[in-house]
Amino acid sequence: MYKEILKTPNINCKNFCLKKFVKYSTQFCFISHFFILVAKYSEIARVFKLLKILELLCLVSKKLPLLTISILTIFFFLSCNNKLPDKIYNEKSGGTFKWFITDPVEQLNPINILYSSDMVAASLIFEGLVGYGQKVNEFVPLIAESWQILDNGKRYLFNIRKGVKFHNNPCFKNGLGRDLVLDDIVKTFERIADPKNEGPFWPLFSKKILGIDEFHSGKLKTISGIRKINNTQIEFTLTKPFVTFLSLLATPGAYITPFEAWDVYKEQIGSHPVGTGPFRLAVWNPVEEMIFVRNESYWGKTNEGNRQPLLDEIIIKPHSNPLIIYSELIKGENFLHYMNPSNLKKIEKAKEFNEQFKIYKIDNGLSFRFFGFSFNRKLSPISNVNLRQLIKHNLDKKLLMNDVEENFVFANSVVPGFLYDRQGLILNKNSEQNKTNPEITYSTTQRLEILSSIHSEDIKMLEKALNKLNIKHKVNILPNKYYQEITEREPDIFRVSMTPVYPDPEEYFNLFYSKNHELNLMHYKNSEFDEIFEESMFEQNPEKRTKLFIKLEQILNNDLPCIPLTHEAERYYAFPKFVKGLIIKNSIPDFRNVWLDKP
Repeated sequence: MYKEILKTPNINCKNFCLKKFVKYSTQFCFISHFFILVAKYSEIARVFKLLKILELLCLVSKKLPLLTISILTIFFFLSCNNKLPDKIYNEKSGGTFKWFITDPVEQLNPINILYSSDMVAASLIFEGLVGYGQKVNEFVPLIAESWQILDNGKRYLFNIRKGVKFHNNPCFKNGLGRDLVLDDIVKTFERIADPKNEGPFWPLFSKKILGIDEFHSGKLKTISGIRKINNTQIEFTLTKPFVTFLSLLATPGAYITPFEAWDVYKEQIGSHPVGTGPFRLAVWNPVEEMIFVRNESYWGKTNEGNRQPLLDEIIIKPHSNPLIIYSELIKGENFLHYMNPSNLKKIEKAKEFNEQFKIYKIDNGLSFRFFGFSFNRKLSPISNVNLRQLIKHNLDKKLLMNDVEENFVFANSVVPGFLYDRQGLILNKNSEQNKTNPEITYSTTQRLEILSSIHSEDIKMLEKALNKLNIKHKVNILPNKYYQEITEREPDIFRVSMTPVYPDPEEYFNLFYSKNHELNLMHYKNSEFDEIFEESMFEQNPEKRTKLFIKLEQILNNDLPCIPLTHEAERYYAFPKFVKGLIIKNSIPDFRNVWLDKP
């Protein structure tokens, strides 16, 4: 039994101790229950000592009265823990949350996380200085309990929370997680900037923190813009007053990790996650299940003063078939299920469904789908803006109604409307004029190359429009390494779906910023656009920033480097009524206050 625990550092102590003690005489039921309570609040490593003491007590039980044994046990507990827990877990504590997801988790190295399933799993294990709130541009304290924005947004001073511990893990001495220190924060950002680890989050921080690019190039040995003030305060100095800096700190790339994990696991760090979050990874079988157990050392507390998280464990299982996942919801084996509007309409009127389940609604999603045009192909007819406008206004978007039913809305602009006030934004004012433009002249040998990862309804809609305009074309479907193919082949037209890393208009306009070579797949260049976009990155006044966004939208509407197709609409999640305390932030569930109201 001891070997089983050593192989599984993240164990459910209560269940383990119960099985271990049940074989002993009923006259020791008081001690058994006491040990279960002890195991629930003790460090994992101390469970071994408790088990040995229990066996010793059982051997001498015939010689010692019950009261003496109980007193000895209590003294041992006090010597291990110094004090009793601040507050006992209440009746809301405990239980296993079961959740099916459509895609398996691939890797959990924070600086390389891209996919939604990876983000969900990482949010259980890791934390950054700040996190997203439930509203746009709302942030909540995590590792940093408070912060100050100084020098008109150019300096950020963070007060680091005391008592934040990393999970127990073999990378630490004796396997016991240690307290987080400021060096962990410093080294986390040095890893982001290290060329050896360069991942998708590096462009987000590049040129923003003072000295981070010099560290990246090897000119500096430290990042000059990150400074430890004392043992609990750390300051970030930016190159300019970037408005979205807190948004960047809330992304997975800025999750704080211990240097020991990187030293021990090296390139395998993505398979051995170590963080400060509310849960620890106990079991990971990529194609079958992941089991996350409660982090007993987590710093968080509920509003009532009870320790977070309340759940014992979360079990996540991948399955690619949505119908199977839905059936598991009905059977009571899946406690959270994403539903598109069309499916929801079919079942929400059913009495049995409403008696057992509730619906959680997120008003707006963030994903954006569009057709992009390659501006590098100067000899292509697609370089003519009139042709691009003709294609746009001959698209019959009614053909996308199935997509709309699947939780999308037609996009008339690049940025979703809920991210900023659109008053004063006038788009498509020349729609009818564009439809009646003179015919575009081009050589009959010229043919448009269209690239897509799938032969979707929107591609069929595009083909229909091109046929109507008598434009020759060829559609190439390339499901593998699709974005690499866009970069290398530079097709005339290509289909793109994107979800921003953080919820801000900046992320959408960044797609057309000429200095962002990685995201600007169109190779679009407009000096006026770039100038206004850069101004919006530093404008601290929300109203002035909104006016800049309106100007950017109007420029894109005139130049048309892309045709907006759809934005994500409302998102719906069904869950059993016995699941309590669930909230979703930036499309990711927060499980810290979740509890199960059932026997």
